[in-house]
Amino acid sequence: MKRHPSLQAISREHHQTLSLSQQIIRAIKDNSIELMHVLSKKVATFSEQDLKPHFKKEEKSFLRLLPKSIPNTKVQQKFIYKRR
Repeated sequence: MKRHPSLQAISREHHQTLSLSQQIIRAIKDNSIELMHVLSKKVATFSEQDLKPHFKKEEKSFLRLLPKSIPNTKVQQKFIYKRR
């Protein structure tokens, strides 16, 4: 799917997260304790190095659009409160 150039980097980051999720699902289905252990460490690192910065980037990029697209909702209030 073609994405607007400004969304391409964030879209790739979503893909990385989905890929990691699929690895976790496979490890659970295979009952691979060793792989689950490896993936749990990977998730902890991924969360700190990738997810937190990703969410900050999304909030910064998309928060300004919320008032136009979702006026005065709980979602908007949550984001505004979180940024204070």
